[in-house]
Formats: sequence, C-alpha cells, structure tokens
Amino acid sequence: MDPLSSGIKNTGGIRDLGADRSETPAALFLVSNDAGVSQHDDPWEDTLAINVGYVSYWGDAKKGLRYDDSAQNRKIKDAFDRAASGRREEVPPVLVFRKPESGVVDFCGLCVPDYFEVHTYQDDSGEQIPNYRFHFSILNTQAVPVSWLHKRAQTNNDD
Repeated sequence: MDPLSSGIKNTGGIRDLGADRSETPAALFLVSNDAGVSQHDDPWEDTLAINVGYVSYWGDAKKGLRYDDSAQNRKIKDAFDRAASGRREEVPPVLVFRKPESGVVDFCGLCVPDYFEVHTYQDDSGEQIPNYRFHFSILNTQAVPVSWLHKRAQTNNDD
C-alpha cells in the first residue's frame, strides 16, 4: 500500500484524514495544547483524563467564527449524530493527542463519541461566544497502526 501523500499538522485543533471514496473522514484527530503552548489566547480548556478513560474537547469556535459554522466542528458533530442514531459503523475513529510543548505530541487514545453540549464563554469585551464541548470515552487500545488509517483513507475500509 502506498503511503499517504500528506500528514496531519501537529498544531492544536481539529484535523481530519480525508477518505478517497467518501465524504466522511477516514479519521478525526484532536490535538489539545497544554497551558502556554498555544500561540493564541484560548479560553477553552480541554480535559484529558487518560487514566480514567475520558476526554472532553472544546470545539473550534472563535470570535468571528460561530461554533455551528465551523467545518471542523460539523465533522465532529456529524460523528456524534451518527453514533447517537445507531450508525456506529459510519463513525470515523477519533484519535486524541496532547501537545505538552512546541514540536511534541503525545498519543492519548482512540476514542468514541459519548455526548456533546454547548457552553458559552464571555470574552473581555463582554461578547458571548458559544462553543461545543465534545465528550469521548477512550477505548482500551495502546496503539493504532498507521497502516489501518492508510487503508481507511485509501479504500474506505471500515474494518
């Protein structure tokens, strides 16, 4: 199998691995910056409780980008909607990473969607900015073969 032509950026945020034969991403990647690592002021603090198998991840809302207008948020919300409607086979795998320092990422786990909610943050000017907070369970998997991700992307194989 040929390697994929591009990688996933390791900056904080939501990334997806496109599938050659589907609109649904082959996988979703969430990269959470530890305090002080982001180049932007970020009021949304993720919870990476790896030892208890739980992650809560704030969506991609920003001043000037509504939470429900974000293309990346819509991809994650779609995964939650598919899971909630019993279509688990259509839910892309979600891999969560933390970024403890610039240039370093640590794998936190392969996750499945549990539920999401919307919370509002008030910025310094008093503007209310709503955002998704996505909740995941971490599966008992220590490693994810890159070849499995490549196969999902190249052949839309959901084994």
